Amino acid sequence: MNCPVCGTKIKPWDWRQNCKKCGTNLFLHDFNNRLRAESVQAEKDFLWWTNMTAQFMDYGVRDKLSLARMISSVIPLIILCMPVIAFNGGKMIYLNFLLDAFGGGNFFPEGFGLADMKQYTYLMPAFILLALSLFAATLAFFSVVVGPAFMNFRAAAIFELIGALCAVVGTVLFNFFSVSALSAINPSVTSSFGLYIYCAVMIAETVFMLCFVPYSKKFKALN
Repeated sequence: MNCPVCGTKIKPWDWRQNCKKCGTNLFLHDFNNRLRAESVQAEKDFLWWTNMTAQFMDYGVRDKLSLARMISSVIPLIILCMPVIAFNGGKMIYLNFLLDAFGGGNFFPEGFGLADMKQYTYLMPAFILLALSLFAATLAFFSVVVGPAFMNFRAAAIFELIGALCAVVGTVLFNFFSVSALSAINPSVTSSFGLYIYCAVMIAETVFMLCFVPYSKKFKALN
């Protein structure tokens, strides 16, 4: 920092209010102009905030199709309570199957380890892809929420598309490869319908999000 009048360099540890050379009050110098500039900037920031919140309400809540888009974006969470395995006359939901993999369950009493990765070759990739799908759906939800405020309606569609692709591949690996290996533990093990419903939801969501992008072009950002 330098003195605005004489240009004397002010050391970081020099906390004196006045310049040691010319005596200029470093705090009050040009105070009115600085206050005026800060006031103008505060008005700009407030205008930006009001425009952003107005856009969120107009194009995210008051528009009926946008509101339906926001509400439907939470539907992919149904994967957590969808039955994915059927055995011994009962069904296990996806969340419980994940917890089973951490140990103490019907299939992996000691948790899913390296030996299980060799025996169930496709199970870990299926887990990862389905987790990525749910993560992408979560990102899509947040994109749907903040998208209208910043006039960005494409990000949610991209995340949903990624989530749908991961869901389809993960479902194929789980239902057609992993379940057949799990049946070696219990011959009655079969795949359930849960992941198929999840895939259908993700595909429908993706189509909805992609169709919404051209619809959103009628929205005009506030100046």
